[in-house]
Amino acid sequence: MAQTRVVVAHSDEQLRTSVVDALSALGFAVLPLNDSEVTWEVVSSSASECVVVVESGLPSRGGVSLCERIRKHLGKKAWVILEASRAQTRHVADGVRAGADDFANGVTDVVDRVVAGQRSLALELELEAMTARFEASLGRSVQAA
Repeated sequence: MAQTRVVVAHSDEQLRTSVVDALSALGFAVLPLNDSEVTWEVVSSSASECVVVVESGLPSRGGVSLCERIRKHLGKKAWVILEASRAQTRHVADGVRAGADDFANGVTDVVDRVVAGQRSLALELELEAMTARFEASLGRSVQAA
């Protein structure tokens, strides 16, 4: 499986660094950020799929707003994980409505969810490729008939 790019957007430098270190040790290409606008610019300008870890209380527009923006404009190109501390659990329901794919609380949980997100992205890409091959084959069959 190709190396998955992970964007970690979190305002807490200690947590962000811990997540980056743990994911880097697993072989992920990790980009640490601390602002929702910069995160949006990076994710929206990328040609490849990625996993995006977003803090629910991220500065600028906020993590939930960023989740909604990613889902609205990028579809399933990004697997979005909303990180919410226990004090921010009210953001989970908002995150569901905004289109977050998963939720995490703390470093270990984030790392586990990123690994699961990587697998989900790979399966989605595989399904898209299989669907395209099937549709092309079906088109050839219809034309031959």
